[in-house]
Amino acid sequence: MTNNKFEFSSVSCNFKQHIGNSIRGYADLHRMIVNISRFFLCSDGKYIDIGSSDGGLAKLVSSHTGCTDIICYEKENTFHTNENYKNFTILSDALSIDFSGISFITSVFTLQFIQKDKRLGILQSVYNALEVGGGFVLAEKVVLGCELDLMFQDILLQDKRQFFTDTEILDKNLMLQNTMKCLSLQEIKKMLDFVGFKDVTVFWQNGLFVAILCRKGVL
Repeated sequence: MTNNKFEFSSVSCNFKQHIGNSIRGYADLHRMIVNISRFFLCSDGKYIDIGSSDGGLAKLVSSHTGCTDIICYEKENTFHTNENYKNFTILSDALSIDFSGISFITSVFTLQFIQKDKRLGILQSVYNALEVGGGFVLAEKVVLGCELDLMFQDILLQDKRQFFTDTEILDKNLMLQNTMKCLSLQEIKKMLDFVGFKDVTVFWQNGLFVAILCRKGVL
């Protein structure tokens, strides 16, 4: 291990394979999000993906809805040359979301890598950017705050041993301690409620990984 902080540039060239090997059901989650997007997004709608990595999800949503007005926020510039981003707008700073009339927004395993004191501001910007009736999908790794955390973490580590060596797993875990700060599901729901989301439901979960669908209501 040559660095004590995980850098996404180290996996940008094979991100799809890396994340698929790290999170069981990741591809299924993407398919679920694409199916959900059809209920909020049409060809003339507007879509934002926060933390878009290789642009794979944005491309899937575009191809299944016909939407082309897409803004991708991705801080790691080594992702920006990926072919998936063709015809999409790429921005780097998700702390300055300044749009309105957006039909659909996604943030898949992104906020957990942003400073805790910045997350509420991003969620407020997301809520403000959505049109009434717009949808927001938030996926995060969570902590349960009990011994079940250890059980699910052990299952996750056993899964990873199919694809990574024990040294690779340990080194990444140590590096993620400095970059990934997870909240509990209850804390996330409280933040969503605070910024204005009242229609909130968990639609996917695999161990400690959860995905939440939020709808911006009239009130």
